[in-house]
Amino acid sequence: MCCWKTTWRDQDVFEAGWFIVPEAQGRGAGSAAVKHLIDDTRAHVQRRRLLTAFPDEHNAPSNDSSLSGACRHLARVVD
Repeated sequence: MCCWKTTWRDQDVFEAGWFIVPEAQGRGAGSAAVKHLIDDTRAHVQRRRLLTAFPDEHNAPSNDSSLSGACRHLARVVD
């Protein structure tokens, strides 16, 4: 789990990304990490108000982790 500063839709935001090793998958590690990252980002918000994540739409566990962390789906991004 990591987070970095970036720009999305002309706004300064944080972007999150994660990878859960196979041995830890299915045990709630991703959901717990997302919740922790959201709390930590709120504590260090600076001028960035959004935390973004772009999990692959076909990666159901990753999408479940982000949504269980109080995130919401805003849009499908197509490159």
